[in-house]
Amino acid sequence: MICKKTRSAVLISLLIFSLLFTVSCKKEEKQTPPKENLTDKIEKKLDAYRTDLMDSADTMKDNTAIRDYLEHWAKSKGISYKTDSKGIVLMTRKASEEYKGASPTAIICPYDSTQFKEYYNPVALALYTIKNNENTGPLTVAFVPEEGHDFSGMMAFDPGYIKEGSNIICLNAGVQGVFATSSGGSCVYRFTQSVKKVKPTFKKAYTISITGLPGGQPDSKINDRVNPIGFLRSLLASFKSRNIQYEIGSFTSGDDPSLMPETASVTITVDADHETAFLERIDKANGEFEEAYGNDYPEAVLTCEEAETPKKVIADSDCSRFVSFMYTLLDGVYYRDDSGTLISINAITSVKTGKDAIVVTSVACSLDPASLKEIDTGEETLCTLSDVKYEKLMEIPPWNGPEESDFYTAISRAFRSATGKDLTLTSTVAPSAASYLTELPEGCDVICISVNDNIVQDSTAAVIQYLIDNVPAEEE
Repeated sequence: MICKKTRSAVLISLLIFSLLFTVSCKKEEKQTPPKENLTDKIEKKLDAYRTDLMDSADTMKDNTAIRDYLEHWAKSKGISYKTDSKGIVLMTRKASEEYKGASPTAIICPYDSTQFKEYYNPVALALYTIKNNENTGPLTVAFVPEEGHDFSGMMAFDPGYIKEGSNIICLNAGVQGVFATSSGGSCVYRFTQSVKKVKPTFKKAYTISITGLPGGQPDSKINDRVNPIGFLRSLLASFKSRNIQYEIGSFTSGDDPSLMPETASVTITVDADHETAFLERIDKANGEFEEAYGNDYPEAVLTCEEAETPKKVIADSDCSRFVSFMYTLLDGVYYRDDSGTLISINAITSVKTGKDAIVVTSVACSLDPASLKEIDTGEETLCTLSDVKYEKLMEIPPWNGPEESDFYTAISRAFRSATGKDLTLTSTVAPSAASYLTELPEGCDVICISVNDNIVQDSTAAVIQYLIDNVPAEEE
C-alpha cells in the first residue's frame, strides 16, 4: 500500500514533468518558422525583380539591349531559352514529375525600349513566373519585341511556339490594370498640312512647354490623363478667342504614333501690344494645369520662357487653319454605350513642324469595328474640309475571346485563392497581342492581363496559383 506522502510526491513529479514537456513543445513550436504564404513570398521576390529591371533602365536604350538582358538572365538562372531571328526570346520549363500530363501554359510578354518604364511590370511578372513556377506543368514564356506598341514582333510570331491545348496569358502594360477577355482594335493616322513659312511680324518670342508626364499607351483612363498636345492646342485656341495675336515658329511633341507623348513644346512670336494679355493667360493656364493635374502628376510642369525669335514662322492663314484643325481633331473618349461601357477612344500622339509642312499623328482604339470605321470616316472628312492629307498607317483587328471558358473559371478561382479577392473579367479598349493569335493549335484559350503597379503582385500571385492548381486530369 502506497502512503499518502509517496502518492503526493509521485503526483507532483508527474505534474512537473508535464509542465516541462509542454514548455519544451512550445519552445520547439516557436523555433519552427511559420510557412510563408504565396503572396508574401511573391512580394519579396517580385520587388527584387522589378528593382533590378529599373536599375538597368539606363542601359536599355534599344531592344537589342533588352534582348541581351533577357538572354543573360535566363542563362544565369539555368533556364532553357532560344532567340529567333525576329528577336523573340523563348524561355521554357518542363513539367515536374507530379505535373506530367498537365495542360501547357504560355505567357506572351512584350518588351519595348520606348516603353521600358511601363513594361517593367509585365516583364517582372513573366520572369518571376518562369523562375518560380513551383515545379508545375509545362511553361513557355515568349518575350516579344515591339517598337512603340506597333506589334511588330507579334506580326512575325510563329504559332508553332505554342503547344496544342495551351492556355495563353497575354501581358501588356496599362494605366488601368485589368484581366480581359476581349481587347480593342486600333487605327493609326497621319495628317499632313502643307504650310508656307514667312519672316515673323512679331519680335518677342516665347517657348511654352509641358514636361514630366508618363505618356504611354492610351486606354480607358484616357480622360483622367493629360495629353500635352491637347492642352497646348486648347491654349493656342484660347489666344485666338482673346484676340491675342501670335505666330507659330514650331510645335514639337511625340515620337511614336501609337503612344501618348510625355512632353510637348510650342514656340511662338507675340504681338507686343498683346504681350501683357498673353502673359496673364499663361499665368492662368499654369493655375489650371496645377489644379487639374498636380496631384496625379506631381512631376509635370507647364513653363513659358523667352526664346530667340525664329527666322521663319508659319504664315497667318496656315496658322489659323492648323489651330482650327487641331482643335477639331478627336482626342479623349469617343463613345460609351447605353450601359456606360467605354467603347472607343482617341489620342493625338505627335506633332512635328517641318520646312513646308506640319505632320500630326493620332491613334483610335475601339472594341466595336463599326465605331472604329466611324472614326475613320470622321477623321478623313475633317481632313478634306481642312485641306489636310489623310493617311491610315496601321490597323489592328480587335480580339474577342469566348464569353466563358474553363480557363477563365480557373484563373478567377486562382485569383480568389491567392489574393482573397474576387476577380472581374472585363474588356480593355487598348489593343493586345491576342489580336495576332489567329492561327493557334487546337484547344487553346487566351486571356489578357494589363499589368500596372497596383495589380502586378496580385496578377503574379494569380498566375502562380493557377499553375499550382493546374494538376493533370488523372490526378484531379
